[in-house]
Amino acid sequence: AIDSLTRLLADGFWFWIVLGPVVFFACRPLVSDWRRRKTEPAYGRRARAYGRFRKQASPAAFREFLATSLGRKADTLTGHEVSQALQQAGADDETTRTATALYDQQETTAYNPQASTSPPPPDLRPAARRLHRLLNRLVLLATLGVLMPISEGHADTWTTAQASFEKALVSANNSPDTATQQFGEAALGFEASAEDDEHSGLAWFNAGNAWFKAGELGRAIAAYRQAQSYRPFDSSLRANLAASRALCLDTVPPTNSPAWLRGPFSWPLRWQLALLAAAWISLWFALLARQRFCSRALTIFALCALAACLLLALSATWSFLSDRHDGVLVVDEVEARKGPAWSYDPSFLAPLHNGLEFSLTDQRHGWLELTLPDGRRAWIPDSSAVLVPK
Repeated sequence: AIDSLTRLLADGFWFWIVLGPVVFFACRPLVSDWRRRKTEPAYGRRARAYGRFRKQASPAAFREFLATSLGRKADTLTGHEVSQALQQAGADDETTRTATALYDQQETTAYNPQASTSPPPPDLRPAARRLHRLLNRLVLLATLGVLMPISEGHADTWTTAQASFEKALVSANNSPDTATQQFGEAALGFEASAEDDEHSGLAWFNAGNAWFKAGELGRAIAAYRQAQSYRPFDSSLRANLAASRALCLDTVPPTNSPAWLRGPFSWPLRWQLALLAAAWISLWFALLARQRFCSRALTIFALCALAACLLLALSATWSFLSDRHDGVLVVDEVEARKGPAWSYDPSFLAPLHNGLEFSLTDQRHGWLELTLPDGRRAWIPDSSAVLVPK
């Protein structure tokens, strides 16, 4: 559920950014009207009477609406009283004549049942407004459908990868070399499925398991770290990642605190975008609810949502502009150099080994400048490592 919600918010980030103010300004008149109906009983009665008139568009509904607006009963008003009341209210002459004529027709019919009256022509404007709102909803649903496309063709990739993984498990005891090859094929299939499939987190997790079975610790760690951005609370994923790191020859010192405690600046960019979209939508809906209820709690909630939006926007901008990437070595060992060429002297006395995690500092002519967890820097060929997208 978290994976699907994060994917929806992050992939449709700009849609949610635009949707918040659009919904607020589109619904603000309606919400203000609801609030006025609750705080002003006379206005509420007039609004309900006008709503009944829009549905029926009959002389009786119009007389009821007019009487409710004037604070009288419909059967006690006369044409003369209506004319005086509307003139005092500042109504235009045409409206006054129409209302007076309607009551005069009622009085004539009451005293002469044989008199014929013709109802006023129907008002088509309410129907046009309802049609306009319906079309707007259809456009919104169509846009949501574009944001959540149904993929067809990735199921075959997933099925093939899963079949290769099961075959490798069967042949692991009899033919280890064949099993290793099949585990590698399964891992590549799961990675291809993770690029477009709806359950990307599970696909990356399975890819990590397949690489681990194939003995590729570096690629397994990279896949597990990819899966972490989709499945942050998966205990099995954390256990498998810890097991992979424990088998690396070059130990990585643990961080002092979990990433989620170090603030949003260390979170994956897609988390930051998803949380920013959620906070942005919450802010506009809180402002919209405040228009209706005018509650102090809603004001505090809106201020908290605004602060969260500012913090997450700053964090996402920093993460995007910093262009920081992490990486993992995927070869058995590599000799790190002091510059981007084999002609430079080695940086360390011993080579670096498979599974070592680092931060990317620079990239030149097929070489990567990495920063180790202890702060030391060195250059390695780009073919010896896999970068973990932020």
